[in-house]
Amino acid sequence: MACRRPTLSKRNIEISIVYKDLVQGPGPEQPNPMVTVFYCSGQHGWVAHTHTQLKGHVNHEYRCTFVFDSEVLVNKVRLDVFRLKDCTTGSNSGSVEFALSGLIVAPARKLWLDLCSHEGKKVGDIIVEASNVVVTSSSEEHSLHVTSRFTLCKIPGSKFSCFKMDPSLSCVFCELLERPVLLPTTSPSKISAIEQATESKMALHLPVILLNYYVDKYSYCVGVLQGLRKLCEPWQKQRQKALVYFEALIERYSCALRNLSQQQSRTFKSSRLKCSKDLEFLPTNLHVQRLHIYHRRGTGCAHDVLTLGAPAAHSLGFWDGGLRSLLHKASGVTCKVLHNLWLLHHMHADLTQKSKLLSKALEVQSDCCWERLMSLIDKLRQLLTLCDNVAKEEVVPELYEAQRTTSSLEKHLTSQTLQELTLPVDQSLTILVKRIDSYLLGKTEGMSQSNERSMEKCADSICRMMQKTADVVMSTADCLGFSLLQEPSQTLRRCLNLQLRRDVVFSQTLAAVVSGVVLRLHALISEPRMLQAMQSVGILVHFEGLLSTFRDERGMIEDLSVGVLDMCSVHFCFVAASRVAQAAFLPNVQEYGEGWIVEVPLLPNLHDQLPPEFRDKAKISLFPVFFNVGINEEQVLADWIGDTSLQQKINEEAYSRLVGYHSQLQHSLYNFSDQDEDIRALLSDLRHSVQDNRPQGPHILHIAAEVCRRLGGVRLTCCKSGKDRTAMAVTLEQVFLLQQHGLPAADVNPTLDHMRSQGCRIEIARKNVGRKKYAFNALQLKAFPRQYRPPDGTYTVLES
Repeated sequence: MACRRPTLSKRNIEISIVYKDLVQGPGPEQPNPMVTVFYCSGQHGWVAHTHTQLKGHVNHEYRCTFVFDSEVLVNKVRLDVFRLKDCTTGSNSGSVEFALSGLIVAPARKLWLDLCSHEGKKVGDIIVEASNVVVTSSSEEHSLHVTSRFTLCKIPGSKFSCFKMDPSLSCVFCELLERPVLLPTTSPSKISAIEQATESKMALHLPVILLNYYVDKYSYCVGVLQGLRKLCEPWQKQRQKALVYFEALIERYSCALRNLSQQQSRTFKSSRLKCSKDLEFLPTNLHVQRLHIYHRRGTGCAHDVLTLGAPAAHSLGFWDGGLRSLLHKASGVTCKVLHNLWLLHHMHADLTQKSKLLSKALEVQSDCCWERLMSLIDKLRQLLTLCDNVAKEEVVPELYEAQRTTSSLEKHLTSQTLQELTLPVDQSLTILVKRIDSYLLGKTEGMSQSNERSMEKCADSICRMMQKTADVVMSTADCLGFSLLQEPSQTLRRCLNLQLRRDVVFSQTLAAVVSGVVLRLHALISEPRMLQAMQSVGILVHFEGLLSTFRDERGMIEDLSVGVLDMCSVHFCFVAASRVAQAAFLPNVQEYGEGWIVEVPLLPNLHDQLPPEFRDKAKISLFPVFFNVGINEEQVLADWIGDTSLQQKINEEAYSRLVGYHSQLQHSLYNFSDQDEDIRALLSDLRHSVQDNRPQGPHILHIAAEVCRRLGGVRLTCCKSGKDRTAMAVTLEQVFLLQQHGLPAADVNPTLDHMRSQGCRIEIARKNVGRKKYAFNALQLKAFPRQYRPPDGTYTVLES
């Protein structure tokens, strides 16, 4: 029987190479090797594929990882290794060849090979290893088809490679892309750099969680409307219209949830899909980009920035503006009623859970009975306060009147108001407190029989109190549901569409923010004093926008500005992972009261390193700010003849919030003065730039970004698609950082051009549109600041 030849499925294959013990040339310097990769398909001989260069070594080992360009037919691979100084002469140090099929079937998919010179002399060792491979069986005798995405290059053994520092973090990110930053060979600089980019699993994970919440939320509203007792004819018709609007909204959320649930492996939404209704809750083109900077003396650092298409409801359009203006025009009554209705449901569910915990503590005679009782009382007081506020809206008499005109009047709908209904709850609570106090006293004195009777009375009091509370909740829900019917049909419909837009923007923004904050929190684990300071003032989250105040992008700014402020309702806490599995390390999101809490799982050993208060789920808040400066030809047009007041106001608000955050952080960190003078100078420059009456330039963004880095904040940069203008901004920021670490001014432009033409950002552009080109044209670029223009040959007219 013929042996079947293993073939590859249509997936990427990554080939890692470690070359070590290279023969050193004359002089004290290390070889600084460069490898050129060739492949042979059996048709056209050897074809050059890629090359990488490494500036540095670890224990005389050099490593790179590469893949092949799309749909390449590969039989053999050849590696030519050069010393850097020999590249121009074409004289390589050694070569090695291997068959790709042999690599796939080798044990552990790893080959040990000798690197030999032209004379046949061994000049080093090569270890070749294949990963990210799916092997299938096939009887067909054909070569291996290999599909690739990225060219990777990595120096092993670095403590700064924190995407893989532990399972808690590595499970959140995927699709790692690395590129060396090739500094000019004439540069006397003593630094080297590598840029990384990776997708975040939060792009899919969090929207799915939020969509489940949204479906439950609006389904509860439908249940309340359906449960309203008999209404007179006009109100019946109004209710039917309202139900149609709510059911349409629920269907849209449910459809989005089904689509996302069917593609659980998808973590990336390309810029071309930003208007897709099926993927509207996913952030567009979300990546985490990190720049590693290494010094020859052995030190280094890393800087992170998240990039994405501006969180906005593209699927809903911007013909009437974005969230900022729509919220200003909308009736606040309907939005407030919807919020109170869901808050009521959430509080009642939480109260029910707390009552069960108290009952269980009584049954097992736990010492935490009094603590559980205090927690229950606190939640009950919050619920009763909400019900009392609803009663003051004077909707109760109107609801009763709408029901009184029907042929059958419910007996329990008397002249009682909600305030009167809360009195039995207060009485039941008073009795419950006395009985638990008596129970605890009996437990202390050891009276077992009396204690059993007290426990039974406590359980009975809990049951009676929850029954009376349920009556209050039902009556309050009826009043809130009737309040929705009092709104005109068109007003209710506009409000639900507005809520849909806000939910879409919140989902996209939260996924991006959680990705960045998780990285920041992991970095703070080893800095307990800084972690405690962040708990008191919050983590600074800085959004940098490159959107113009013209046409659709103005609506995107309005959506994004509201999404950023909604992050104020988000808090973070640490939890110990219950098991060592991928899903166990993905952050979870839960709604509580007026906001949301994100639980960040940690391995038990990392969780034990936290200060005591953080092991008890101490909450860490966010402090978001948003600066925007339009970088395109439409912004130039807006500066001449349009309205730029929106951008002016947003930047002024952001500046005020940033100054406030700096002031709070000063009081939390007692030794903050060593860099405080520099920060004050930066804030002063920022104030002058923001308040200047002339068109605002990108220097505002540069100053704000520097302040954010010095304050330990999370950086996010976005434009319409997250790949073109964003690429220019990120690479420019990385060069600024290299300058701070000693890159000479003469080498700035060559390094910038290299990053934009050979680095991560050009690959991300290809990932979105299928070509290694930025979506610019020559006319557009004339309106760009010079520092934001890509090198010739890297741009063309494309759909972005």
